[in-house]
Amino acid sequence: MGLGWGEDADLSKRGAIRDLELARALIQEERLRMVRILQRGKKNISELAGETKLDRATVSYHLAVLEKNGIVASRYEMLREPRSKGKIGRYYEVNKGTLAKAFQALDRLRAEIEPELSP
Repeated sequence: MGLGWGEDADLSKRGAIRDLELARALIQEERLRMVRILQRGKKNISELAGETKLDRATVSYHLAVLEKNGIVASRYEMLREPRSKGKIGRYYEVNKGTLAKAFQALDRLRAEIEPELSP
């Protein structure tokens, strides 16, 4: 059984909403900086705070937005710092598949709102 016209429109609307959510997660300057840093390798909050010069609470907030949207993922691992002595920390890394989808979403949104250029 195929999708009815109304169901097609509903799926399209849900896709547009998801595109907007992904775009909103990425367009904030601090989050973009964090994504760029995380593309070089996984980091914990303290490492990201040091590299971005933001406080840990701000970094944590932005990471939560990115993680909610699937752009980053986290897992607990032993801390790498020598003075951590066996402590466990939460490390974040980029979810490359979702990041690619987010950039595709931005491209779709740009195409929808960009004025047509006349020759």
